[in-house]
Amino acid sequence: MRAAGCRPYIKIRFYRRAGACPNIMIISRKGSENQKMYFTYYESPIGVLTLGEENSALTYLLFGEQSPAGYTQSPTPFLIGVSGQLTQYFAGRRKSFDIPLNPSSTAYRKSVWKLLLDIPYGETITYGELARRTGNPKASRAVGGANHHNPISIIIPCHRVIGAGGKLTGYGGGLEAKAFLLQLEQDYIVSQFQNGLPF
Repeated sequence: MRAAGCRPYIKIRFYRRAGACPNIMIISRKGSENQKMYFTYYESPIGVLTLGEENSALTYLLFGEQSPAGYTQSPTPFLIGVSGQLTQYFAGRRKSFDIPLNPSSTAYRKSVWKLLLDIPYGETITYGELARRTGNPKASRAVGGANHHNPISIIIPCHRVIGAGGKLTGYGGGLEAKAFLLQLEQDYIVSQFQNGLPF
């Protein structure tokens, strides 16, 4: 399972307000002397994931063992915390993440990623619906490209976007991984329903 290469553009940060969906705040890019960039590997049920951090914000969650340019391999406290939240997610004990995100993106792609963060856990939408939400119903190919270049898989949940008729298409980690993630979330919802618990 290998993800396509990432292409850095404008630095952005996602942050959460109490009771609100994630929002985006553009931050200026700092000089290299101020950047502290680290990566580590995480063993998941769908294979090894590469986690990247810059100044205590997550920049990458990639499939496979990768070495982001300019990053130093080190399991920092921040990346250990991210790993802990991923472990909870894969165990069916976490529906959302509380992690500062700082991916690199074009203005258009960051707007699509913001919409991905609004897709609830356990639900899916089509590429056509995602395009409609951008304000351009004919932009299915463009939103598909944004999904393909998502540098923070799982946490920015591009796996929740599917083809027309429920067909699984286009995922950097492979369709098997995409199916696994969707089934994981569905299993949690079914379990909560069967036990009369909120989901």
